[in-house]
Amino acid sequence: MFEAKDILKQVELKPKMTIADLGAGSGFFTIPLAKEVGKDGLIYAVDLIAESLELVEEKAKNEKLFNIKTLVCDLEKEKIKIKDEICDLVLLVNVLYLIEKKEPVIKEANRILKPKSQAIFIEWEPEKIVFKTEIYPVSKNDLQKMIEKNNFKKIKEFSPSQFHYGLIYEKI
Repeated sequence: MFEAKDILKQVELKPKMTIADLGAGSGFFTIPLAKEVGKDGLIYAVDLIAESLELVEEKAKNEKLFNIKTLVCDLEKEKIKIKDEICDLVLLVNVLYLIEKKEPVIKEANRILKPKSQAIFIEWEPEKIVFKTEIYPVSKNDLQKMIEKNNFKKIKEFSPSQFHYGLIYEKI
């Protein structure tokens, strides 16, 4: 697959940043992000599954990271409990293929991002998904159209693995 540190090199991380990891799971990106932004930064780990976020909290405690706030949220149906325009970066990694209604999630990412801040989108290449149940894959072209329709401009594309595509966008 891919390494979190390799993906995070795609953007400039700084101390004191506020970052939302949407679809955080058990903290694959959350923990490295919390280390990068330091004690004065803040990482929102957002996921539908409370048990996954409990793992994030446990890992954070073990690593003495106190800059992570976990939020249980159904991204497809709820507004994220994060204020407007406070995030310096939003990550959506392997999330949108699980969600039928993608645009509300993209709009929420835009809502919580500060102007001129970035969002990282990483998704499975539809033809390379290894499992096929309860999923809604999206091609790179279709996702780009959705993102750009919601006040983002493309910064770059990258290839995180042979099975995924990566996009970095900036909020306009």
